[in-house]
Amino acid sequence: MLRKLMGLTLVFACGCGGGEAKPDATPTEGEASLLAQCEAQAAVANKQAEMFANVSTGSREAMEGSFVDFVRIVEQWEAPDAPCAREGASVTDRMTVQQATSAALASAETKGTEKMIRFLEPNTDEARELLKTIFAKGRKQSDAVIDAATAIDRNYRGRLLASFREHKKYGQLDDKLKTTCVFGEAAIDPNAEKITENFMSVFHGKTTVHALCRIPLPANKFAGDPDGQMVIVLDDDSDPSNGVLHEGKLGTPEEWKATQWFSGRFSIPQGAAAQMNSGYYTVSIKAARPAMGDEMLVQNWFYWHR
Repeated sequence: MLRKLMGLTLVFACGCGGGEAKPDATPTEGEASLLAQCEAQAAVANKQAEMFANVSTGSREAMEGSFVDFVRIVEQWEAPDAPCAREGASVTDRMTVQQATSAALASAETKGTEKMIRFLEPNTDEARELLKTIFAKGRKQSDAVIDAATAIDRNYRGRLLASFREHKKYGQLDDKLKTTCVFGEAAIDPNAEKITENFMSVFHGKTTVHALCRIPLPANKFAGDPDGQMVIVLDDDSDPSNGVLHEGKLGTPEEWKATQWFSGRFSIPQGAAAQMNSGYYTVSIKAARPAMGDEMLVQNWFYWHR
């Protein structure tokens, strides 16, 4: 009987001791190094945040380089296997570091990005190119950045509206052979009695974007190929060689006769941007002529954010 009691006592003691951490337990060398790695990466990230918040303004190319470099640091910081996010010891300590550093990076991203856009605001064309780089990264855009992008778009719309009204034609720029596409939340009537500012370039949320494009010459100028087609193209970048999102056949150049306006509508977001928080899309009208050579007749782009 005494032997049985001793056995039970031993089992009970072992069970309690195995499930209880000692208050003065210290992390192992491997556990301590994970926190050290977290703090080291945070130090680098915070330094980059400070630099980008005070980014130097200058050429668009230089600012794009600064933006791309900063986003690379942010993406490394946000990676699921980054030291602060990885499973392991010192969870609370690492979470404290992670939250503070993430807030610093987000604040810097807003300040630096807005600063670059505002710097280029007087140069509408350069600013619109910069916005391509910013939106193409798929980042969540702050209200301040959207406001800055909208200011650029406002300048651009004003310039287009003046040209359209002067020539009494949507999509017609000052040079007779220079035309463009415009985009709206509703269909744009090219034959409307009055040309209004019913177009825009910055869209948000799940929506339908209506495009109206004017080609530089009447469609029948591109006739003559037995397999010719007028095609509207949607892409989520500026490079059709890597594939496009959509190509819609509109009919032969002969069928369109002297028409110069073509329209289409697209559900947005789609493509890679649908998995992210922002992006930009290009819309083009192409004369597809297998025997005589394709021609891209007009193209423009718009920006989207979630």
